[in-house]
Amino acid sequence: MRKYLLLVLLFMAPGSVPSQEPSDAVQQAMMLGEWLEYDRALDVLKGIQGDSLSQHNKIRLLILSGDHHRAIKEADDFFQRWPGSPLGIDCKWQRAYSLKKIGLYRDALYDFLDLARQDPLLADIAWMNAGFCYQQQGQSQTAGRIFDSLASDGSNQGPDSLLISLLMAQPGSVSGSAPPPVRQGTIYKASRLISQKKYESARNLLTRFVRFNKGSSLLGQAQYLIGKCLERQGKLTLAARAYLKVPEVQPGTSWADEALFRAGWCQYKMKAYGRALKHWREAQRRYPQSDFAEVSVFWQGKALEERGDSMAAWGKYQELAAKYEYTYYGWRAREKLMGYSPSGDSLSPDKVAQLAFLDSAVAEPQLEPESWIKNHRRFSQASRLVDMGLLDEAAKLAEAIRKISWNDPVALHYLAQLFSQAGMDPQAIYCAKRSFDLWMGPRPKALIETLYPQRYLRSIEAALAESPVETALVLSVMRQESKFVAAARSRAGARGLMQIMPKTGQRLSGLKKFRLDTLYHPETSIAYGARFLSSLLKQFDGSIVHTLAAYNAGPYRVKQWLKSERCRNDDDYLIEEIPYLETRNYIKKVMVGYYVYRWLLEEKL
Repeated sequence: MRKYLLLVLLFMAPGSVPSQEPSDAVQQAMMLGEWLEYDRALDVLKGIQGDSLSQHNKIRLLILSGDHHRAIKEADDFFQRWPGSPLGIDCKWQRAYSLKKIGLYRDALYDFLDLARQDPLLADIAWMNAGFCYQQQGQSQTAGRIFDSLASDGSNQGPDSLLISLLMAQPGSVSGSAPPPVRQGTIYKASRLISQKKYESARNLLTRFVRFNKGSSLLGQAQYLIGKCLERQGKLTLAARAYLKVPEVQPGTSWADEALFRAGWCQYKMKAYGRALKHWREAQRRYPQSDFAEVSVFWQGKALEERGDSMAAWGKYQELAAKYEYTYYGWRAREKLMGYSPSGDSLSPDKVAQLAFLDSAVAEPQLEPESWIKNHRRFSQASRLVDMGLLDEAAKLAEAIRKISWNDPVALHYLAQLFSQAGMDPQAIYCAKRSFDLWMGPRPKALIETLYPQRYLRSIEAALAESPVETALVLSVMRQESKFVAAARSRAGARGLMQIMPKTGQRLSGLKKFRLDTLYHPETSIAYGARFLSSLLKQFDGSIVHTLAAYNAGPYRVKQWLKSERCRNDDDYLIEEIPYLETRNYIKKVMVGYYVYRWLLEEKL
């Protein structure tokens, strides 16, 4: 579906129809570009005798890699060698865009004025850029007249709201800033004390708050944190009682559902499985739309197993697998139904069941991308801009489209593909997730492919040449860590695609003089991340769950958690016992990604 969509866009875009079939080298470069491996793609094109199509793709890749000076030089060379090429309009766009990016507004203006006359599909976008160039040269009145004309040209339907939003997005426009975060006094102080393991001090502070603030909107959260302190102190009976008070004092608070689950969890830890079942059934009944309803169903199955009621447990897993198809506990339920027991390589026995589920859960609906695109001019414009590598221009237009298509799963599906084609994976995943949630019935496989992008496959293949780590695991970790943004940096200081911490990077490099900026290089980040995953798998006897916990929270913490026999013997128990919500969610999300990537890569592997 994705390749077909691209062919449709190429066919429809004026000025972008190639005059010859792409050579094998150009096709290889295009594939590497789709994987975001721009340097490798340029290396492929470097040694071939240039034709107009390979030159056009070279300019595009130079723009995508940020080398605008070379892009301008190659575009000038294109016009000298192929003055009458049908790709000439595209190259003029690429040159104008690059000139604007490096601040040569006067030279860019000449190209944009030509394009406004030569390219009907993108004429208004060219005029918008011409106005921006006039503005940057101090000719504000001329720019204002252009902007006013564009904003009022709505094809007899009033002002064009999309263009207005684009104009407001130009550099220099003023937008409202978000208010600073408000610290919630006692709750903030108590949370800090809990993070410092000063549970008694935190509990005393919270108890006073609850006693003297009966009408506070934070009452439920404060009561929940009292339960958390008691649970961390090992006072499980008191913790369960404290948690049960949350839905009593504030049943509508966002903490009530989790408090009911934690009350059941405290009982489960004390092996009081009957009481645990009571609380989890209550959580499922009272909060059926909550995430904790799903978790409660799974742990009802586990508690029933502990009581020896395998038939009732089987029924719970069937209920879970049917209702929560695409979530972590939906996957785990299907594993349980196949008689799976977590140990060692936690995924090998379930492969057939999981792949069979995905094969049955997706479909190729009767979508007609050509007719849909023809009826959505703004989408055609954005697609054309992406095809030329002009991602900044495409992104503003695509974002404006997103705002008016937020409840249309088909539009979001195509928009996600557009973002994906542009290499803008955070936006692609965001739109694909929304489309996925809105979609009625089996989802298109192309939608799942957009939700789980396959990037940097050549670099991953090189990094895993002699490693037991699977490509699917590296992709899933990368998706969760950085959403494939090479320049990503966390608040803790982790860098790059695989979010490697500086100390870890230095140790993995083996160099005394280690440059931190090398962690932003995709090949380096992937190589270090794969090496780190490999060492963790070896350290934790091949357990993927333990490895992911260590990747996120550090090996030392995982070793501490594994001192508990129940944590060593039951990965499900370990996950719920991890004191960090971030790490618990991290493991679940990466494991789901691992399942999906194994399925998507099956043909390639």
